[in-house]
Amino acid sequence: MMMVRKQTMKLFKKVAGLVAPPPKLTVSQWADKHRVLSKESSAEHGKWNTDRAPYQRETMDAVNNPETEEIVVMSSAQVGKSEIVNNIIGYHIDYDPSPMLLMQPTLEMAEAYSKDRIAAMIRDTPTLSKKS
Repeated sequence: MMMVRKQTMKLFKKVAGLVAPPPKLTVSQWADKHRVLSKESSAEHGKWNTDRAPYQRETMDAVNNPETEEIVVMSSAQVGKSEIVNNIIGYHIDYDPSPMLLMQPTLEMAEAYSKDRIAAMIRDTPTLSKKS
């Protein structure tokens, strides 16, 4: 009887682990845990680390604030805005699926961004490549 009870409890724990919601993560936490920068789009490819550019954290995590309706970024060039957008996209693909639309000024720019940045991120980030 004791053996059956232990096996039953073990089974219940396993099932509970499978159906339990994932831990709450912000976009920056997701990126720090999962994101890999691609060789094609980063001078320093490899594991993402928000602490290397901590000013990006607030913009990424504003996405997770239910009171935030609009995010406006005013900044200089080449400070990681595209990677912020990529992290937001990756977060939603992997962790919080939802409809998304990324606009670019021209069709050619949209195709290039999709192929060069988004496809490379999906390919090089294991949690995303498992979903493709």
